[in-house]
Amino acid sequence: MAVLVLFAACEQKPVPLEKVMPPPPVKPAKPAELALSTGAIGPVTFGTPLSQVEISLGQAMRLDQTDNPECSFVSFKALPKVRFMVEKGIITRADIESEIATASGVRIGDTEDMVKQKHGNVKIDPHKYVEGGHTLTVPGEGKSAMVMESDGTKITAIRAGLNPGVSYVEGCG
Repeated sequence: MAVLVLFAACEQKPVPLEKVMPPPPVKPAKPAELALSTGAIGPVTFGTPLSQVEISLGQAMRLDQTDNPECSFVSFKALPKVRFMVEKGIITRADIESEIATASGVRIGDTEDMVKQKHGNVKIDPHKYVEGGHTLTVPGEGKSAMVMESDGTKITAIRAGLNPGVSYVEGCG
């Protein structure tokens, strides 16, 4: 019994290389190389799906808090000293440590006066929990903002991202 096999030429569309091979993992950035703005930090823009950031960085996130589909905090080896808030799969905020500065050069430990000098449009409110402390908010474009917390004199925390998440003092609450 003979078997006849026919091969038909078929038209194939080229597959983009990133679909075949994921990008190589991003080398960890030095904190001094990163700058937080109201819209992004490093290669991560607020409002981007977490899955897309994992692909672009070439690495999976690390869960820093209980996995809650509504809201959780994650980090990436490629972006040390940064924690990201993820709400319903979207990166909405970044909290930085003292080794990282904002795009205007403000760091944790700097004075409120420095923030006022660098940001003429800063809004200052009493801190929700720290007596004598303040919440300093620098508006960005659209729903973005940068929020700095102080003890009344020095900056104690800095985060940026999209409202309403960036304004949550408690994080995911």
